[in-house]
Amino acid sequence: WILEGKMEEDEDEDEEIQASQAAVQSTNTCVVANVCMLDILVRSGYLQRKGHHDAISPRTRVFIYLHFARGVSYLDVCNLTGISKSSYYRIVNEVGEAILRCDNPQINNIHFPTGLTECQKAAEEFRSISFRGIISNCVAVVDGYLLKIRCPPNSVGNVRSFFSGHYQCFGMNVQAACDAHCRFLFIGVAAPGVMPDRDAINEVELGNLIESLPLGFVAIGDAAYTVTDKMCALFFGNQAKQEDNDNFNFYGSQCRIRIEMAFGLLNMKFEVLQKSLKMRPKVLKKHLIAIARLHNYCINERLGEKRSAFDSFRDVEEAIGTNAPSTLQDRNGNPVDDSNSSNASIVQPSERNIGYSAVREAMVDKVRNAGLKRPVKL
Repeated sequence: WILEGKMEEDEDEDEEIQASQAAVQSTNTCVVANVCMLDILVRSGYLQRKGHHDAISPRTRVFIYLHFARGVSYLDVCNLTGISKSSYYRIVNEVGEAILRCDNPQINNIHFPTGLTECQKAAEEFRSISFRGIISNCVAVVDGYLLKIRCPPNSVGNVRSFFSGHYQCFGMNVQAACDAHCRFLFIGVAAPGVMPDRDAINEVELGNLIESLPLGFVAIGDAAYTVTDKMCALFFGNQAKQEDNDNFNFYGSQCRIRIEMAFGLLNMKFEVLQKSLKMRPKVLKKHLIAIARLHNYCINERLGEKRSAFDSFRDVEEAIGTNAPSTLQDRNGNPVDDSNSSNASIVQPSERNIGYSAVREAMVDKVRNAGLKRPVKL
């Protein structure tokens, strides 16, 4: 009887391992659920059995969270693992909390560069992907996107402020910054979906982090942001029609597109973010950061294997096209006023605080002095 029981336990453990491996293959997250990550959470004491009454192993709990992040229905997961609906959501929250509390640098991997050495390293990575290294002082690229949610309760106040007339859904404005490898340096739920990026960035810590950068270093964003000496927004409207400014926009966009790709990769891998989520804002923020940490973990593992941050060139193309910008844009990339979707109009420069940046003007001069121009369409 003892031998039979031991054999059954071994078979159960083998089934758990096979199930975890199947989860990795089905989620296409490469190494997220491998033994390394599981050991980090368990050895750090953040993901352990609570007692003999807790029959769900840490491996199975990670398996469940990966399926949640992948966007798999809880009904399928419950049927596969034999757990109840209440246990499913309890485990999802427990694993999410474990990822957030883990202080191991492999998991706690979202850090915005602040010191001079960190900024120089980040700027060198962007310089390496810029044509002829022309953009050499960028440490991060910034953008926002609309995270879809269900209709919030009346307790949130102005429910209409969460509704996007362009995307015809409720959502939250997410502000984020990433490095040259599409790893997030900051990500957070900033405000209701209607709030423009230039205001939403100041609702989270990202605005202060950018303004605290050492002198000469900048974060590049699109024209939806207000220009400062630390926030280098691309030129817009009549300014963008000037040849020198247009040339700078082209080469600056070589760096800025990385945040679009980061959002695309995040949504491709963790498809739960493509659904209209029904969560309390506080819980939603936690899971977004936890999933972003898994995103960074995957990229770090690939870079450690001397591979690209992307599985294939197709991933690059798909990543660029799957982001839903939080600020509506026209075909030329100009921000569009979405306050009244039926009469959406291009926001004129006189209606926005364009600002002035001596650093941005110096970057424009650098592009002009190098003789670089936007390629001409044939």
